Amino acid sequence: MFSDSWNPTETEERERFSLLTVNAGGYELSGSQLVLRPQFALYPAVINSQATIEFELSGDTLTLTYVDVVGADGSKPPIVEGGAKRLLRLVRQE
Repeated sequence: MFSDSWNPTETEERERFSLLTVNAGGYELSGSQLVLRPQFALYPAVINSQATIEFELSGDTLTLTYVDVVGADGSKPPIVEGGAKRLLRLVRQE
């Protein structure tokens, strides 16, 4: 937390917000595949990139598998280098 809840220092803001990954833009959903096309992002390399994600919903668990990510310049980030896939599992808690 901040030393003053409503008035963080510049250092506190940088430390807190450096933990976030925020993107906004368009997406396309087809079958079990989601394609993201960020037009705004905190990381410049993500702007106008494309991420292809396969998803599966089973009960209260949503599994997202990043299949491919390509930057606007054609580069690929470390999470998919060499064909690697990144798995994210979200489980509903009550």
